[in-house]
Amino acid sequence: MDVAKPGIDLGVLVRDIEGCLRFYCEDLGLPKVAEIPFPGNRTMHRIQIGDSVLKLMQYQDGAPPAGPTGREEQAGIRYFTIAIHDLPGVIARLEAKGHRFTVPLRQSRPGVWIAMLQDPDGNTVELLEQREE
Repeated sequence: MDVAKPGIDLGVLVRDIEGCLRFYCEDLGLPKVAEIPFPGNRTMHRIQIGDSVLKLMQYQDGAPPAGPTGREEQAGIRYFTIAIHDLPGVIARLEAKGHRFTVPLRQSRPGVWIAMLQDPDGNTVELLEQREE
Protein backbone atom coordinates (compact mmCIF):
# COMPACT_ATOMS: atom_id res chain seq x y z
CA MET A 1 0.00 0.00 0.00
CA ASP A 2 1.33 3.42 -0.95
CA VAL A 3 -0.17 5.94 1.49
CA ALA A 4 -1.15 9.18 -0.28
CA LYS A 5 -1.20 11.57 2.68
CA PRO A 6 0.71 11.74 6.00
CA GLY A 7 -2.35 11.87 8.27
CA ILE A 8 -5.56 9.90 8.58
CA ASP A 9 -9.25 10.83 8.45
CA LEU A 10 -11.16 9.52 11.45
CA GLY A 11 -14.96 9.38 11.20
CA VAL A 12 -17.05 9.70 14.36
CA LEU A 13 -20.85 9.46 14.40
CA VAL A 14 -22.08 11.96 16.99
CA ARG A 15 -25.36 12.59 18.78
CA ASP A 16 -24.49 16.03 20.24
CA ILE A 17 -22.98 17.95 17.33
CA GLU A 18 -23.17 21.35 19.05
CA GLY A 19 -21.42 20.04 22.15
CA CYS A 20 -18.79 18.20 20.10
CA LEU A 21 -18.05 21.24 17.93
CA ARG A 22 -17.72 23.40 21.04
CA PHE A 23 -15.40 20.80 22.63
CA TYR A 24 -13.10 20.30 19.63
CA CYS A 25 -13.14 23.81 18.15
CA GLU A 26 -13.62 26.18 21.09
CA ASP A 27 -12.24 24.22 24.03
CA LEU A 28 -9.39 22.34 22.29
CA GLY A 29 -8.86 25.15 19.76
CA LEU A 30 -8.87 22.96 16.65
CA PRO A 31 -10.01 24.57 13.37
CA LYS A 32 -13.18 23.49 11.62
CA VAL A 33 -12.19 23.41 7.93
CA ALA A 34 -15.36 22.27 6.20
CA GLU A 35 -19.04 21.45 6.58
CA ILE A 36 -20.26 19.06 3.89
CA PRO A 37 -23.89 17.97 3.38
CA PHE A 38 -24.46 14.27 2.63
CA PRO A 39 -27.46 12.31 1.37
CA GLY A 40 -29.73 10.95 4.09
CA ASN A 41 -30.01 14.29 5.90
CA ARG A 42 -26.47 14.11 7.30
CA THR A 43 -23.69 16.69 7.56
CA MET A 44 -19.96 16.06 7.96
CA HIS A 45 -18.04 18.62 10.03
CA ARG A 46 -14.31 18.37 9.29
CA ILE A 47 -11.91 19.31 12.10
CA GLN A 48 -8.19 19.64 11.27
CA ILE A 49 -5.73 17.99 13.67
CA GLY A 50 -2.24 18.42 12.21
CA ASP A 51 -2.14 16.32 9.03
CA SER A 52 -5.24 14.38 10.09
CA VAL A 53 -8.94 15.18 9.92
CA LEU A 54 -11.60 14.35 12.49
CA LYS A 55 -14.88 13.91 10.62
CA LEU A 56 -17.86 14.47 12.92
CA MET A 57 -20.98 13.09 11.24
CA GLN A 58 -24.22 14.80 12.25
CA TYR A 59 -27.59 13.12 11.69
CA GLN A 60 -30.43 15.66 11.50
CA ASP A 61 -33.08 12.90 11.74
CA GLY A 62 -31.52 11.23 14.77
CA ALA A 63 -28.16 9.55 15.18
CA PRO A 64 -27.64 5.83 15.72
CA PRO A 65 -27.93 4.74 19.37
CA ALA A 66 -24.99 5.45 21.64
CA GLY A 67 -22.76 2.53 22.55
CA PRO A 68 -20.91 1.93 25.81
CA THR A 69 -18.56 4.74 26.83
CA GLY A 70 -15.13 4.32 28.34
CA ARG A 71 -11.88 2.99 26.98
CA GLU A 72 -12.33 -0.60 28.10
CA GLU A 73 -16.07 -1.19 27.69
CA GLN A 74 -15.86 -2.89 24.29
CA ALA A 75 -13.34 -3.83 21.63
CA GLY A 76 -12.58 -1.51 18.73
CA ILE A 77 -11.25 1.99 18.38
CA ARG A 78 -11.80 3.37 21.88
CA TYR A 79 -9.64 6.51 21.90
CA PHE A 80 -7.39 8.61 19.75
CA THR A 81 -4.29 10.60 20.66
CA ILE A 82 -3.36 14.20 19.92
CA ALA A 83 0.31 15.06 20.50
CA ILE A 84 0.60 18.59 21.88
CA HIS A 85 2.94 21.04 23.58
CA ASP A 86 2.43 22.32 27.17
CA LEU A 87 0.17 19.53 28.39
CA PRO A 88 -0.05 20.92 31.97
CA GLY A 89 -1.15 24.31 30.62
CA VAL A 90 -3.77 22.74 28.33
CA ILE A 91 -5.10 20.65 31.21
CA ALA A 92 -5.42 23.74 33.40
CA ARG A 93 -7.33 25.63 30.67
CA LEU A 94 -9.67 22.70 30.05
CA GLU A 95 -10.32 22.17 33.76
CA ALA A 96 -11.12 25.89 34.08
CA LYS A 97 -13.80 25.32 31.40
CA GLY A 98 -15.29 22.53 33.50
CA HIS A 99 -13.75 19.47 31.83
CA ARG A 100 -12.89 16.49 34.01
CA PHE A 101 -10.05 14.17 33.08
CA THR A 102 -10.78 10.43 33.19
CA VAL A 103 -7.02 9.81 33.30
CA PRO A 104 -5.24 12.64 35.09
CA LEU A 105 -1.80 13.85 34.06
CA ARG A 106 0.69 11.03 34.42
CA GLN A 107 3.89 9.75 32.92
CA SER A 108 3.04 6.70 30.79
CA ARG A 109 6.67 5.86 30.02
CA PRO A 110 9.95 7.77 30.32
CA GLY A 111 9.59 11.13 28.61
CA VAL A 112 5.93 10.66 27.67
CA TRP A 113 3.14 12.35 29.61
CA ILE A 114 -0.57 11.81 28.99
CA ALA A 115 -4.01 12.81 30.19
CA MET A 116 -7.40 11.63 28.90
CA LEU A 117 -10.86 13.16 28.80
CA GLN A 118 -14.14 12.52 27.01
CA ASP A 119 -15.95 14.60 24.44
CA PRO A 120 -19.69 15.28 24.95
CA ASP A 121 -20.58 11.98 23.23
CA GLY A 122 -18.28 9.95 25.50
CA ASN A 123 -15.43 9.46 23.00
CA THR A 124 -12.07 9.37 24.77
CA VAL A 125 -9.36 11.79 23.66
CA GLU A 126 -5.80 11.27 24.87
CA LEU A 127 -3.57 14.33 25.03
CA LEU A 128 0.12 13.46 24.92
CA GLU A 129 3.31 15.42 25.35
CA GLN A 130 6.82 14.08 24.78
CA ARG A 131 9.43 15.73 26.94
CA GLU A 132 13.15 15.27 27.00
CA GLU A 133 14.15 13.84 30.35
